[in-house]
Amino acid sequence: MEMTEKKYVVGDLKSLIGKKVKRSQLEDIYNVHMILVDAVDLPNNNCEGKLVYADGVSGCDYDQWLHQSKPITPIYNNAEELEDLVVYDE
Repeated sequence: MEMTEKKYVVGDLKSLIGKKVKRSQLEDIYNVHMILVDAVDLPNNNCEGKLVYADGVSGCDYDQWLHQSKPITPIYNNAEELEDLVVYDE
């Protein structure tokens, strides 16, 4: 039996700063810039790393993370792109 992983929501972000998470666990959080460091690639286009930034939660500047020497994995799930995938029957 395969165990399902916990999916996080925006309200969880503050408690996740500094902890290891998978990209797939953050896929239900939209329109929030997030950054993982020390990320390792996993199967199925997934990765796992330490969450160090989330819009307005981390106390750091996004640009500060973009212009430093450590490799990062930025994550941004755009809600508008999700809406473009919706098909309506008439």
